[in-house]
Amino acid sequence: MTSEIARMLVEAFQKKPASVVSNDGLTQRESEILVLLSEGLSNKEIADRVKISYDTVRAHLRHIYEKLHVRGRTEAVRKYLKSPGSVTAGLVVVTRADRDQSSSGCRRGLCSSGSPYVPSCSPIEQ
Repeated sequence: MTSEIARMLVEAFQKKPASVVSNDGLTQRESEILVLLSEGLSNKEIADRVKISYDTVRAHLRHIYEKLHVRGRTEAVRKYLKSPGSVTAGLVVVTRADRDQSSSGCRRGLCSSGSPYVPSCSPIEQ
């Protein structure tokens, strides 16, 4: 074997696989879909945004649910938001019920407790 072939062989084994798996076992595409899911997008909106078919989104979601050991979208998003590696870790998720009960509501990028909120929480108009 020549040195050129040996070098190519070593480089081939050092390359990472195309489907990189994160710490929670999700592929890069599954992680991307989970982020979009956490933004509140529907399956059709995710398919349009990522440029894949609706059925492919459903297949990715099934794999996400299996890997995270959850039964649905809400549980998957909740688990994602609580994970230390998520972009929104430590942020407070403010629901409509929370905003309705609060006299001050969400204003200026902060929820009524003064904590930052996730992008899906829209400010209340005064």
